[in-house]
Amino acid sequence: MRASKYKLLATKKLSVPVREKLLAAGFCLDEVEFIKAEQLPIRVEKNLENIILTSSNALKSLLQQVPVNRLKKSFFYVVGNHLQQELLALELRVEVTKPYGEQLGEAIIKNHFTKSFIYFSGNLRREVLPKMLKLHGINFEEEMAYRTVLNPFKTKCKFDAILFFSPSGVSSFLTNNTLAEETCFCIGKTTAAALAGKTQNILVAETPNIESLTDLCIHHF
Repeated sequence: MRASKYKLLATKKLSVPVREKLLAAGFCLDEVEFIKAEQLPIRVEKNLENIILTSSNALKSLLQQVPVNRLKKSFFYVVGNHLQQELLALELRVEVTKPYGEQLGEAIIKNHFTKSFIYFSGNLRREVLPKMLKLHGINFEEEMAYRTVLNPFKTKCKFDAILFFSPSGVSSFLTNNTLAEETCFCIGKTTAAALAGKTQNILVAETPNIESLTDLCIHHF
């Protein structure tokens, strides 16, 4: 089927390449920032040898407060290919990349249990990773680097599909909107879980990144 008939809502602003790809596929696209990230001050005197990151917002906060040259000596343990690529573009060292926090925790527990870590997180981060690390006696300190703020918005149109990128994005959308027949495309299983009981029309990207999510949407229609 041709996608030109379909109205698509992205629950955050997309990069230019992703936007152009969806428009080229024929979608009528709306983009709304349903969440915002507020940077929080971090204590830059910390030992930054081994850094855990599960969000690009944490990386943005870190880069705004710590010189990149200082981070050249750090080893990064991250969730998501996109975050890995951001770090590699800065010529920073990525020691471990996993699709989900649980898998990152397993890798740290299995192969890096003697090391000490600092985990830069946000106020709405999931409990799974820190609980795993504590349970297995991993030496780590958590530093909140940003705050996620919901930015609810009442949509005025009927959409055929919605792209969701995080559980907090789902919560913000549902504050002023309901779901009916829309197909919900979720970047990962955690985001999909936030839609439980709200709709049956859920599809999850094979790999938890934006490229896989947009490909799923294009191929579906």
